[in-house]
Amino acid sequence: MNTLAANLTNPAFSPQLQALNGTTFIQKFIPAAILMGLTIGVLVFFFNLIVGGIAYINSGGDKGKAEAARSKITNALIGIVVMFAVYMTMTVVGTFFGADFLILNIDKLQIK
Repeated sequence: MNTLAANLTNPAFSPQLQALNGTTFIQKFIPAAILMGLTIGVLVFFFNLIVGGIAYINSGGDKGKAEAARSKITNALIGIVVMFAVYMTMTVVGTFFGADFLILNIDKLQIK
């Protein structure tokens, strides 16, 4: 391996990330991305639920505004149900096949 390439580092990465090779970085990145996506999804759900609830309270009897607010609340609830379904599917598939999607082990897939 070229010694210059071995000494290149990205200053945006912390020293802990710079010490990782590509496989180890991906093993840490993908589960973290899944958890971050689920966390962002839950935050978006709560935000939409609160905004829809406030809009419903402020509709003042206007059928159009009340229907739009109800639609926003319904969409937020559908979104959280879909997120939980994806999480449960990952858990069930992981249990049946012995794979944990939040602990990714791809050492055997290394290209040499």
